[in-house]
Amino acid sequence: MRRMFFAGLTLIIFLFPNFAFGTEVFKVKQAIGQDATYYWFHNWRYWSSEVLYRPGTKPWLMPGIGPSFATKIGPISLKAFGYLALMLDVSKSKTQWPVKTVEIDSFIVLTIKQYSFYIRSVAEVDPRRESSTWYWGRDFVGYQLSDSWQIRFQTEWQSRDEEWSRSLGFGWSQKLPSNCSFDGYFGCETERPYAKVGWLELKVSFK
Repeated sequence: MRRMFFAGLTLIIFLFPNFAFGTEVFKVKQAIGQDATYYWFHNWRYWSSEVLYRPGTKPWLMPGIGPSFATKIGPISLKAFGYLALMLDVSKSKTQWPVKTVEIDSFIVLTIKQYSFYIRSVAEVDPRRESSTWYWGRDFVGYQLSDSWQIRFQTEWQSRDEEWSRSLGFGWSQKLPSNCSFDGYFGCETERPYAKVGWLELKVSFK
């Protein structure tokens, strides 16, 4: 029954806006000290949907849907996305309530000629606990070196239970043939013990 619930909810949220044409994006992300995460995005005219899946000892599935907006005036372009998503427990354990967290995710990307400004903010709420909200995000300033390469000065942050952490580092994005791109980020936390953080991801886009 739980597996049928997961599958049905994912299909409803992910496929509802996909009857129209749009752009599909598949992504694989590997972060330091974590299992790989698999992403599938569908971007339509005014809507976007997503499905994230992470296997491992504590697997989860996250379907989401939300509005999207894009405009361009001369050398300036603006893109904005928002998602309301549910993180679902897909482990074999007998979980009474399959929803682990409710996530509100927002992205804003402003591009002015060769410069890009990116802001992402996420709020995750655990419905099983009172006053349990986790905030995290990613911000960067990027510069387009060429048609294929972008370098970024990047920061990632998180706040949970009145504890705050932030990392600083450098990232990049490299466009590959066949609508592929290879992105990465490496940095370290700004407070002791200055832990190393980072991730690599491969993205494929197609219509």
